[in-house]
Amino acid sequence: MIRRPPRSTLFPYTTLFRSRDHLKNLHYALLGLGDSNYNQFCNCARTLDKRLQELGASRFYDCGFADDAVGLETVVEPWMEGLWPALREELTSSDRNEDKISNSDRDTIKQNIYDVFSAISKIDLDQKTISESVCDDDRLQNEKSKEAHTEANLTDPNESLFSVQLNLPSFSPSLLTINFDAALNVDEEQRTRHVLASTETFDIPIVSACIMTSKDAVKKTLEISADISGLEFKFEPGDSFGVICRNDIQEVDRILERLNSLSQKNCPCRLSMKSSDVLKTKELPKNIPPVSTLYDLFVRRCDIRSLPKKKFLRVLSEHTLDSKQRRRLEELSSRQGADDYIRFILNPGISLLDLLIAFPSCSPPVECILENLPALQPRFYSVANSPLVDSSRLKFVFNVVEIPESDGRFYSRGGVCTKLLDNSTKTIQQTIARYDDKDADSTIKNISRSDYCIRIFMRKTNSFHLPADILIPLILIGPGTGLAPFIGFLEHREFQKKETEGSNNGFGDILLFYGCRHKDKDYLYKEKLEAMKSTGVLSELFVSFSQPDDLTLREHVQDSLKRNESRVFDLIHNKGAMIFVCGDAKGMANEVHKTIVHVIKNGLECSEDKATTYVNSLQDSRRYLQDIW
Repeated sequence: MIRRPPRSTLFPYTTLFRSRDHLKNLHYALLGLGDSNYNQFCNCARTLDKRLQELGASRFYDCGFADDAVGLETVVEPWMEGLWPALREELTSSDRNEDKISNSDRDTIKQNIYDVFSAISKIDLDQKTISESVCDDDRLQNEKSKEAHTEANLTDPNESLFSVQLNLPSFSPSLLTINFDAALNVDEEQRTRHVLASTETFDIPIVSACIMTSKDAVKKTLEISADISGLEFKFEPGDSFGVICRNDIQEVDRILERLNSLSQKNCPCRLSMKSSDVLKTKELPKNIPPVSTLYDLFVRRCDIRSLPKKKFLRVLSEHTLDSKQRRRLEELSSRQGADDYIRFILNPGISLLDLLIAFPSCSPPVECILENLPALQPRFYSVANSPLVDSSRLKFVFNVVEIPESDGRFYSRGGVCTKLLDNSTKTIQQTIARYDDKDADSTIKNISRSDYCIRIFMRKTNSFHLPADILIPLILIGPGTGLAPFIGFLEHREFQKKETEGSNNGFGDILLFYGCRHKDKDYLYKEKLEAMKSTGVLSELFVSFSQPDDLTLREHVQDSLKRNESRVFDLIHNKGAMIFVCGDAKGMANEVHKTIVHVIKNGLECSEDKATTYVNSLQDSRRYLQDIW
């Protein structure tokens, strides 16, 4: 995921890279974990592998590079399957430097081999067996061939797996206990406190919600403005903050009804963990208080939309009566069912409620569900305004996420936070639509603010800020709602320019590369940006449309960067410009990074490796900053 090694390995890692010693007697295996949504996927592991070989070491087993974007288990599980036989062969090889090994060393090696295999025999790798996991290539090939000719789905067992002995995650009974007691008092302060908030939380009222897109736009975009007057909430352009959200209440009710617990949802209960030899601590998870209600736990504490892990599917299978449904859950949780897991669980984003609907004979106890659900995480948004213009308002922009009923999803749903904000501000949205901007604010003040409060907290660390030196040029790249922090940047610079008007203070150039689908449907802040271009706050405004009326004119922000590469190169290489990228990590950020490398390569007339090193140095010196998701 990151280009640098973890802090815990930094000293030996950097020492290795400075060392001149050769490692010709070292034989190793390496598994790297990363996320292809980010630049330089598994770069730390690949760099280490390259350096080890440069020092004379050799692999006894091929490297594996697992991608969290598609599921780590798709690489990790087969890599682990092949590791044990490769390790056995490596350790028991008798012809490697046999004549150079003394009797004492040979005894030590034999003892080490014995210790290793003794340890291996005690590891179940979260599977039922290890011996069963070592499959010959012919059988694996036959299974893959069968899968290619079989139409599978979420609920029906895969015919190609009928005769296969499945390797399942280990199953442990639930350790969470719930005792309902109407006499218990739920601590209100504890109920409202959010353990995942990294700084002080604030309850702030929403005072406006502007629809930024046309009715026929692909996505609905909202700009929310909240009142922070009177609060010790300080921010600057580029900051981001967390919104503490809650799950959809109707969805929670459907889950509790399915678990036969709806009638108890508001009854106070005491939660605790049973003792276990396996469990190192008896403490409850941080997001679960000792006294609560099912309603509070499912609405505010647990993420009911999280993608079910394989181990959770295994747990659900143990509470499924129908043999066919049970078998299918086992397949989806098994090593052999990895492809089906990706296709029918991971890719469509299947939720807990989807599974309970798809497998009606599955009736797990509510304790089991709570124990396997992760904490509901806050959602983070970029500040879209400058405190120099108005320090009493906090603005942010987002697309309202809509997920249809299809691809194995049994019900339509919205984004956990964006749909909540959309639904909570319907009246304000309608009110603004009836009045012009001049009257909207006074009209909104007549609406009860208590209905539109959100709880937020400032994100602790963020370097995505304007430079203190106003002479430094800026290259801003932000398609879609990635434009949000740059609106704050530009408002800030506009205010600074007005404050220094008539003085000799100069300002560095600002280039904005913005992209959207259509100029008349989702061009956010169109009038504001064009006004800033006309007044000189923006030196250049480059707008790309990915779905214009004339598709021959279709382009993205990276295409616009290439068209203007000489200007971009000059600002970066000769003027010391800073690059800011905000938006989608899956496609845009990677493409922009490749384009910047391309610009440097052409500008310096150098190799791609040297250009990549140059861009890496920009990131290291914080001249190339990203706020991506």
